[in-house]
Amino acid sequence: MTPIFFVSHFYESPRTGGERYNFEVVKYLKARGFDVRILVDQMMPKSTRGRRFLRYNLFYILKFMDADGFVLFTTDYMHPRLFLFLLFLKLFKDCRVLVLVHHLRHHEIESKILRFVCIRLESIFLMCADAVVAISEATKSEVGRLTGKDSNIFVVYPGLEQSRSEITSADQAGEFSLLFVGDCVRRKGLEYLVESLASLKRYHLHLHVVGRNGRDPTYDEQIGSLIEKNGLNDRVTFHGRVDGSAKRKLLCTSHVLILPSLWEGYGMVVAEAMSEGLPVIATRVGAIPELVKDGINGILVPPGDSQSLAGAISYLIDNPETREKYGKRGKLASRNFGGWSQVGERFASILEERMVRREGR
Repeated sequence: MTPIFFVSHFYESPRTGGERYNFEVVKYLKARGFDVRILVDQMMPKSTRGRRFLRYNLFYILKFMDADGFVLFTTDYMHPRLFLFLLFLKLFKDCRVLVLVHHLRHHEIESKILRFVCIRLESIFLMCADAVVAISEATKSEVGRLTGKDSNIFVVYPGLEQSRSEITSADQAGEFSLLFVGDCVRRKGLEYLVESLASLKRYHLHLHVVGRNGRDPTYDEQIGSLIEKNGLNDRVTFHGRVDGSAKRKLLCTSHVLILPSLWEGYGMVVAEAMSEGLPVIATRVGAIPELVKDGINGILVPPGDSQSLAGAISYLIDNPETREKYGKRGKLASRNFGGWSQVGERFASILEERMVRREGR
């Protein structure tokens, strides 16, 4: 059978939505009998790990120098760390490349010059792929615009474990709890949510922030300063990264999920919140409108607009019947989301149809 090398930065014990997606797909493929071999940063020499561009690419070029007839399965996160390696494969090796795109990385770059360079590199990286899997229609459209073709781009939405809980946001009383789930990086728009709280001090509310910090220390300081400046220290709690059960508990005990992102390839936490009957306030960007229907199961606001966020929050605080309605509609809609086995089966089909030779064929 054709070997499949899954090359990524991380695999075990997933915490983020993207890590969970990667983990579930690889686990399913292995269970189905595919010859999946995992290559992650922890298996590399320390001198090559992380963002050491030349050493990282050289390590993989040397590792695959004598290999042929395999499939490379990687993700958008590995751009540009595998950029030269991918060019090497396409020029000199008989192999196939499958790239899973969670979201395009140029959205995270503020500098116009660096963003321009990143867009060019991303387009070449994706054009080297024999097949691209995008996790939403919005992401597929972006990949199509970058590569100029869409015949080899497939949409495979993330899976969802359906909640068995009957708790909805309207069942809780007392302090009004807002939940934000995402790493503390500029793309997630946390600053606008913090700014919105400054005009909502008349309400007895509390913001719970779940996700990694430390990825952008300057941004961490900016968020801390905003909280201090607006006197919100006793209204914001940072939980850091939490496991699945802890996150589900927060989803069940919050009144509203807020995702003020400047861009989202999908927004898995939105689907999770809907499954728990939690209404959503989010920005009208990327794939979010594929999940959140404005005025039906949540509220969509423009990105980077703290006043609109504050207005949406105050509206849901003042209208508990609307919160309950949005929560029930979201929970009902979430029942149409497929599970992780369906995601894995779709990947298996793509691999079998386009990339791997199975024994007996």
